[in-house]
This record gives sequence, structure tokens and C-alpha cells, in this order.
Amino acid sequence: MDDQFDWQFDESKDERPSSHSFRRSLSPLRNFGITAAFITIFIVGGWAFLHRREERYTQMLVEAAQSTLDMMSAAVLDGDGEIFFALQEPGPEMFAAQLTASTLDFFRARPTISNIEQSGTLLHANTVWEENGQAYQRVLFFSHEGNRIQQTASDPVYWGAEKQLKTSWGQLAYLERDELWAGEIANFAADEIKNLCSASCQERKLPLTLKIGSGYVPTAEPGHIQLSSPRLLGLDEAGRPSDRFWQLLEQYLTDYLTPTTIRFAVPSDPFCDVEPCYFQRIDYEAAAEIFMAENPDIQVELVTIESLPPQPQELLAYDGAAFTPTIEMIAAGRVVDLTPFMQSDPDFDHADFYEQIWQGAVWQEHLWMMPQAARIPLIYYHRSAFQSIEQEEPLIGWTWSEMEEDAANLVGAQILTGDLLTWGLLDQSFNILYAFAFHNQNQCPVFESRPCPLSLQDEDIAAALDWYIRLTGEEKVIPDASVLPREKRERLLINSLFKTAIWVDEPLYYEHRTAMFPMGIVPFPGSDQFDSNTPLWVMGSFISQDSERPLATWQWLKFLSSWPPMPHYRLVPARSSVSQETNFWTRLPRELTEPMRAAFPFARPVHLDERAIFSWPTIRAVVQGELTPQQAAQEGQKFSWFRE
Repeated sequence: MDDQFDWQFDESKDERPSSHSFRRSLSPLRNFGITAAFITIFIVGGWAFLHRREERYTQMLVEAAQSTLDMMSAAVLDGDGEIFFALQEPGPEMFAAQLTASTLDFFRARPTISNIEQSGTLLHANTVWEENGQAYQRVLFFSHEGNRIQQTASDPVYWGAEKQLKTSWGQLAYLERDELWAGEIANFAADEIKNLCSASCQERKLPLTLKIGSGYVPTAEPGHIQLSSPRLLGLDEAGRPSDRFWQLLEQYLTDYLTPTTIRFAVPSDPFCDVEPCYFQRIDYEAAAEIFMAENPDIQVELVTIESLPPQPQELLAYDGAAFTPTIEMIAAGRVVDLTPFMQSDPDFDHADFYEQIWQGAVWQEHLWMMPQAARIPLIYYHRSAFQSIEQEEPLIGWTWSEMEEDAANLVGAQILTGDLLTWGLLDQSFNILYAFAFHNQNQCPVFESRPCPLSLQDEDIAAALDWYIRLTGEEKVIPDASVLPREKRERLLINSLFKTAIWVDEPLYYEHRTAMFPMGIVPFPGSDQFDSNTPLWVMGSFISQDSERPLATWQWLKFLSSWPPMPHYRLVPARSSVSQETNFWTRLPRELTEPMRAAFPFARPVHLDERAIFSWPTIRAVVQGELTPQQAAQEGQKFSWFRE
């Protein structure tokens, strides 16, 4: 058939490939290209999808961490410490690090997070902020578990291994993360030391070790300076150590190497009988003279002031003060945490302090003032009043119910050495209220040792106020001092001494009172479990956060802790070694020795955050029914956080 084709051919004569064969050879290449293109598109698309997903996830972390940071800033501005610390992982290092003026200023500046990296359950956030027109950046760490994001102290993975660099002045210790600046820091320190020593420095303190670390704590270890990384103190806009870091390094080197004069505020009149100098009974002039003789590189300039400055900014003039810092000052970042100095100083012996005195200087597990001594109030009574109604005199170990019964019986008899007895019990201070509140701590009997380690609760404070109302109102056993103006209240005891059967007084006045009439002395009442609930008032000194010489001021405070109080005030020295050296306990009059020895082991320090629990205006409001005891207790527990 004409339409039939003969497909046979002689391959030896025609070697050209047929077009059909060529098309068949291109088919696998085309398929490969299509497949490759598809795979490439898939990979690129998948990468883009994952990249966008990662970007969205990173942005989600930034927003979540920023939300936490914003709430912390708002809490600082609002003075809400409860919220502020609830947004942080609990820990003593974290707590103290936040209570510094520079850290609080950082939060007040409302920082923002520019970038974030995740490392396991931790986040490394780069934050930026402005201060005095200058832009800074620093790293913050957050823990990320589930939906909860909290600020945490640090992440060892971020910082890397510790490294050392030998220098002409000693050794620089730094972390791998800061290796980029190690040489620059070493050279800066070398230049600064050279400048300091060309004028006046203590070359015996060289060589030294300068540690740039991931924490926030200084050190009192000889031969060492410890400074936070510039990534914590602040980098500039270019990501280099900022002026904040270099200024602080210069300050630390100056404090460590050069002689100095520290300005130290002391009470105006150590012999006055009322606050604020009520607890300050140290001969600071004599102490300073001996200290400067032993430490010729540190001069102490004593500045007399009547009371702590009402405005924290006024503390700028002083390196430290011989006053008990208020809890508001500590919470505003105005007081240096002494814990790092105490823990790193090999010449400081914490075990030498009486524990109950030591605890009076501690808040939130940190030491905020150097304990120097403590005052023990006692219960005094007219012996003739008890004898006139043939009532057995109080004995050590008497209870609160026994004291109330005795006071009521004496008032009912209304006879005292021929005069009309007006009051059964009198206290022109708050000692009796604190003692009752300590007695009311129901959970404390489970502890085998005293003093009770628990803080006062609202119910304990309310119970003391209820007790006060009952004895001043219904039973009229105690005079209501809240109705009196301050001048009359401060002289209430002197004016009513001959008309009061039982009163609270200091050991200081023993000889003066016994010259007037026969009297007895006992500790505060106790309970069936413990012999006494005596409040212990601890006195000491602190370092101002604005001091440029904290290390030198620490040496002075450490010396003061070993300086005995003036003997006639009968303050218990903070250190047991000082008590032994001065024969404190054996030198007391016989009538004082037994009650003071009985009271001291069970004495409960009034903690720093408890010192303002009771106030006369609040007590007056309770007496007049304007506040319930429970409301007054809640008000007494409050204090202002972060106030400038």
C-alpha cells in the first residue's frame, strides 16, 4: 500500500540521530529540570515560610518580654513593689540588684526591647533606653516557661567561660562574651592606675585582680575589684562600653587605691532621751580618732545632724550615717546592700555577732546596716504598791494574764505610798504593743529556739491594738497616750511616775529611779512556752548609695561594729567579743543583771520593716473608731517603694 512506510535504514550509511531519538534524550533532562525547579521552589518557599514563622515567633517573644518589662516599669513608677518583684524569679541576688538608684532609673526610663534570642527556656533581650539625653543599651534575661515570662538574674550560657589576661598592674578576669573589650579595659585600668599613682596611691595594694563579671555585687576581698560587665551597666549606641562603665571603673579604682576622707553623719545630741537620737549612744569622736590612727589612708569627717534627711537627695552629702535607715530609704535604692562586703571580707566575722542583734539589721535576707548595739527595755514596778495590797511581786517568767491581773488589782486598790494610784501600767513608747504582738504570734511556739524568725502579721498587730483599746478604754488600766500632744507624751512617764504601779523603762535609769523609791525589775511577760517577749531595738550605721567611697566607708562601719557603746547607757554590744572585753554582763548592777540576762536570749528584734508599724496618729484613729484594728494593722504594714 502506498501509505505504508518502510522504517528500516542502513545505520552505517546515515549516522545522524533522528529527531525522535533527540526528543527522547531530552525528556529526562527536562524532567530533572522541572523536578529541580520544583524542589528549589519548595525549599525556597519552605525556607521563606519557616523564616516568616521564625520572625513571627521572635516578634511574639519580643512582645511578650516587652509586656513584662512595661509592667515592671509601670510598677516602679507607681511604687508597687509587690507587682515589680512578682515579675522576677525569686532570689536574693536579683532582689538586691534591683534596689539601686541606677537600676530604678533604668526602669523609670521605660526601656524597650530591640532584639531577643532564645536559649532553651531563657531569653536574652537587648534593651535600649535614654537617660539625660544619652542613648544606652544593655542585656536583660528572662525565663520563658509556658505563658509565663519573668526577669531572671543571668544565663551562664550567654556569658561563656571565664578568661584571664595578665597585665602590668595585675590580672584582668573577664567572661568570653566580653573578650572583644578585654585589651581596652586593661589599657584603661593601666592608664588610670598610672594617673592615680603619679599623685598619691597605695602601691602596696598592687598587683590587683580586676574582675568584670555577670553579677551586680562588689567585693571587699583584698587585692580584688569586682565590676559588672558593660553589657549590664550599659553600652552606647554603637554597642561599645559606655561612659557609665568607664566612670564606674574609674571610681572603683580610685576607691581602692587612693587615700580619702569620708563624710559621716552622726546624731546631734547623743545624750537626749527622745528620738531620733534615742538609739545613738556611741562616742563617735573617740572611735574616729582610733580608726584614723589605724587606717591613715582613710580620714573620717563627722557631720552632726539632728535626724535623717527628709529628702533622700540630701544624703548626697554623706558617705554614710549613724542612723537606722528607714524601710522607705532601702526600698528607694538609697542604701547600699552590705551583704557582698560582709561575705567577701575575710576580716569580718559574722559569727561574732549576737544573732538576735544581727537579725535586727537584716531585711529580705540582706544586711542593710552594720549592727553596733541594741537597747533592751524592761518592766519596772513600785514594790510598795504590791506590798500595800499584800500582792506577790512579779517574778521572771510571769505571763501576760498575770501582769494584767496585777495592774487591775493595783488600780482597784488605788493606794500607793499615800498618793492616789492612777494607772496600773504605763508605756510612753510602743514597746508594750510590740511585746504583745510578738506574744500573739501563734505559729512561733513550733520553733524550738528564740527569737521567733517569723515576721509580724496583720492579726498580731490587730491583737495588740485590741488589747490597747481594752486596757485604756474599758478597764482604764493604761493611760491613752495617743490623745496627748508630742511634748506631753514624751514627758508622760516623768509626770506620772509616782502614780503608776508598773511601767516600761530603760536600764539606763535604774539608779535614778531607785533613788526615788524602792522598785523591782523584770523582763516583759511571756507565755507558757517562753519566758519573755522583750522587743529589741538594734542601732547601727549604713552606707549611702550615693557614696563614691563605699569600700572605705565599709572599713569604717566594720570598725564601728567592734567599738563599745558608752557604758552608762547599758546598750548590749552587737558583738559577743566586745561584751566579753568590756565585761558588759558582769559590770551591770546586781538588780539589773538577772532580768537582762533572762530577757536577752528570748528578745525579738524589731525588724527594719516593722519599725513604723505603730504610730500615735493611727492608734488615735483606732481609739476614736475611725479605723478598725485590722485596718490599722494593714496600714502599718504598708510602705512606699521606689520613691525618689
